[in-house]
Amino acid sequence: MRVPVPIAALASLLAWTSISHAASFDCAKATQPVERLICSDRVLSNLDEAMAAEYSRARAAVSEDGRKQLRDNQRSWLKYISATCTKSRQALQCISDAYRDRHDSLKKVPVIRGPFSFIPVESFGFRKAPADDNGNDDGGLVSGWTITLQRYPQIDAPVTPEARAWNAYIAAENTTTAQSSASGEDDTEIDLQESFHIHSASPALISMSSEGYVYPHGAAHGTEGAQTSNYLLPQARELTATDLFHPGRDWQTFLTTRCFTALAAQADSNQWTLDAASPAALTNTASDPQNWEITETALTIRFPVYEVGPYSASMPKVEIPWADLKPYLAERPALPVPPG
Repeated sequence: MRVPVPIAALASLLAWTSISHAASFDCAKATQPVERLICSDRVLSNLDEAMAAEYSRARAAVSEDGRKQLRDNQRSWLKYISATCTKSRQALQCISDAYRDRHDSLKKVPVIRGPFSFIPVESFGFRKAPADDNGNDDGGLVSGWTITLQRYPQIDAPVTPEARAWNAYIAAENTTTAQSSASGEDDTEIDLQESFHIHSASPALISMSSEGYVYPHGAAHGTEGAQTSNYLLPQARELTATDLFHPGRDWQTFLTTRCFTALAAQADSNQWTLDAASPAALTNTASDPQNWEITETALTIRFPVYEVGPYSASMPKVEIPWADLKPYLAERPALPVPPG
């Protein structure tokens, strides 16, 4: 059940008006528990002011539509913490952690890559988690709650049809993911936290990763996951292997051998066991563009959790400079490749 937050309280929090107690809203009008805690604690009040400053800076750095999106993001976040940071013995720490995380997130807005300025679209979902037979909550990431925190990027003030098409594509992909996450077939309560990373952007291609952490309530630990989008703007589609590599130059053997050698070195250095017995075992992952991160200097191949090693290995990556890949590239790759 969503906990309503009065519009007046949201407006006061978003106005960032200078008032007493060094908080970013008028403490004389504070009505919500979170507001009262901030006004009564100097550390929280200072955190609130610091976050307010970052919010104002981010709004000044984006377009009018971008400011509306940041406002919607902030309102969603405020509803989330107003609902979930409510247990008296944990409230101060919960709010303090939330404000520090929010401050750090806002510092990254906007994300500038190539000719584009990216802003996040954020949704902070929450609902009461069911209690167990003893009346205790079921052990989620936030005590007593099931949370779904989703983020994906959009180009701020897109000026070309290609940029607008990318925005629509990414928004549609994330709407589909959200609907899929919400339609679980069992009764397990699952927390979901999503973020994104822009690896590179140019008029030819935007490379980004959607990264997530899934935690079934009561589990020993959650699971990381990621999927990369390498979107060709002029062609309005995802990159394929043949857009980058020449089919007759045995690029797959090169990638898998390079990855096998690098992963073996990582396993030895970090004291975990490489599960792959030979380079051939890495072929499917190494050859799939959904596992490629493209930057100006290299092609990075990411391996999923548990695929090549234990949980402690996380999602290992192998970075291969473009100069080393040049003998295997297509005659005319679909994106500019730096000279080697």
